[in-house]
Amino acid sequence: MITALHKEKNMILLISVICLIWTFFVFSRFQRLDSGEWDQTFARHEFQRRSIVEYHQIPLWNPYFCGGEPWFAHPDSDFFSPYFLAFIIFGTMKGTIVFFFLQALTGTLGVYRLSRFYRLNRALSVLNSVFFLHLFNILCYVGSFNTASLSLLPWIYLFFNRSIEKNRVFLVAPFLLALTIYSGSIYAFIISSLALFIYGAVSSLEQKTLRQTFAAIKVIFIAAIFASPKVLPMAELLNQYKRTIILPPWAGIFSPAHLKAGIHEIKHFFFAGDKIYSLGVFINDHVDGYNFDLASILLLICSYFILWKRSKPLLAMNVIFLLLALGDNSPLNIWRIFHAIFSPFRGAQKFFGGLLFSFSLTLGLSAEWFQARFLKQEKAKKIFFFCILSLVFYGVFTNASMILVKESTKDYRLKAEKSEFSQGCTEYGKMFESVYNNTGVLNAFDNVGDQIEPRVISCEQREYKGEYFLKDENGSVERRLFSPNKLVFKVDLSSQDTLIINQNYFPGWHSTQGKVVNSDGLLGVQLQKGQTDLSLYYFPPSLAAGIILFVLSVGFILKRRLTE
Repeated sequence: MITALHKEKNMILLISVICLIWTFFVFSRFQRLDSGEWDQTFARHEFQRRSIVEYHQIPLWNPYFCGGEPWFAHPDSDFFSPYFLAFIIFGTMKGTIVFFFLQALTGTLGVYRLSRFYRLNRALSVLNSVFFLHLFNILCYVGSFNTASLSLLPWIYLFFNRSIEKNRVFLVAPFLLALTIYSGSIYAFIISSLALFIYGAVSSLEQKTLRQTFAAIKVIFIAAIFASPKVLPMAELLNQYKRTIILPPWAGIFSPAHLKAGIHEIKHFFFAGDKIYSLGVFINDHVDGYNFDLASILLLICSYFILWKRSKPLLAMNVIFLLLALGDNSPLNIWRIFHAIFSPFRGAQKFFGGLLFSFSLTLGLSAEWFQARFLKQEKAKKIFFFCILSLVFYGVFTNASMILVKESTKDYRLKAEKSEFSQGCTEYGKMFESVYNNTGVLNAFDNVGDQIEPRVISCEQREYKGEYFLKDENGSVERRLFSPNKLVFKVDLSSQDTLIINQNYFPGWHSTQGKVVNSDGLLGVQLQKGQTDLSLYYFPPSLAAGIILFVLSVGFILKRRLTE
C-alpha cells in the first residue's frame, strides 16, 4: 500500500523531472545568446567566481566595473547565495544552467508545499507549481539572475503562515527573507515583504486583531537584522551614490483616463499575440509581453470573484500587485505612492513577479472551486483537470522553447593566458569577455556605478600612465600582488610623493604605510621619502558594524528562544 509519505516523495520527484525538462527546453540553444542582461550578469558572476576561486577572497571590492566600486555593499552582489555554488563548481556558463534549474526547482517545490498548506490535493498543487515556471521563463528571457530569488517567496510565505500556528518555526521566514538580500535582489525582498504585510494586514482586519500585522512587521525587521552585514554597507553606498529615477508628471491617484491603457497593458502582458515576447511602450513605461494559455487567464479572471470567501488575503495580493505592476497605466495609481517611499525602485512591471506568485496559488484554488461547483462526477473532474494541466504545460514549455531561438550567437574571444589587470573601454555585449580576460569595463551599465562618474583612465587613452604610478614621479614603484580586495607594492622614493592606483576612491581602503587619500577621484596613498613595502586592502567600517550587529542580535534571539 502506498503511504501518504511515498505519494509526497513521488510528487517531489515528478516536479524535479518537470524542472529538468523545462531546463532543457530553455537552455538547449544556450550557445545562441545576445540579449537583455545576460552579458552583464555573466561578467558579474565571472568576477565573483574568480575572486573566490583564484584569489581566495570574499569579493568585497570590484575593480572590473566602472573603474572600481564596493561590491559586497552592491545591491546585486549574490556570492553569499547558496545557489552561487553552481558557478564555483561548474564555471560561469555551465553554472548558469544549474543555477536556473535549482531556482526553478526551489520555487516550484515551494508553490507545491504552499498549495498543500491551502489544502489543495496533490494534482492541483502540481498544476500550481507548473504555472509558476512562467516566472522563470520571463526571467530567462531578460537574463535577470538576481530576481530569480523570488523562488524563495513561496517558502517565506509558507513558513510565515506556519509560524502563526507554531511559533517554533518563526525564525525560518526572516532567515529566508534575509537570504533574498544576500542573493542580490532588493526587488525580491521588497516584493516578499509586501506580500507578508498584505497578508498580515488583511488577516488582522478579518480577525479584528493586530497580531498578524505585527508578526509580518517583526519578520521583516528581523530579516533586515539578519542581513545587516550587507544592509549597512549597502546603505552607505546608496547614500553616497544616490539613484534618481525621473518619472513623468503624476496625474493623481485616480486616473480613469488610464483605464484603457491599463487594459491594453494587461492584454499585452498576458497575451502578446503571435509572439512570445514583444516590446511596447505605454505611457512612458516599458512592458515585456508574454503568452499565457487562455484557460489559465479565464480561471484567473474568475478568481477575483471566487477568492472573496475562500482567501481574502490572497485576493488582496492579486489586486494590489496588479495595480502596482500597471504603474502609471493603472486607473488607481498606487505605484506612485509606493515609489515615493522607495524612490530607487525602477520599473513597476517588476511587480508582475509578485502577481505571478499569487496567481500560482489562485489557479489551483479556482480550479478546485470550479470542480466542486459544476462537476459532480469524478471522471468529469479528472478530464477537466487534465485539460487545464495540458494547456498550462503547453503554454509553459512552448514559451520556454522560444526564449533563445531568435538571438544571435555570442562571439566571445576568451584568452587561454590572461594578461595583467588593466582598465579598458568595452563595447556593449562584451563585458564577460573583458572580465574573463582580466580587463576592467568602464561603462558597465551598472545602476550604482553609473552614478560614480569615474576619473579612471582607460588603457586605450593617450593619458594612460598604467594601473599604478607616482603622481610627481619622485622614484619608482613595483606591484607585487594584484587581487580585488588587496594590492601590494614596493616603493622607492627620493622625496615625498603620492602613489596613484587607477581605480575609484571610496572610503574603506586602508594602507599599512602612509595615508589613503582621494586624489582627484582616484585611490591614492601619500608616502614619505624612502624605500618601503605597503599593502592596500579594502574593508569598510560599515561591514564591521554590520557583522557586530548581526552577531549580537542573533545571540540575543537565540538566548531568548532557548529561555522560552
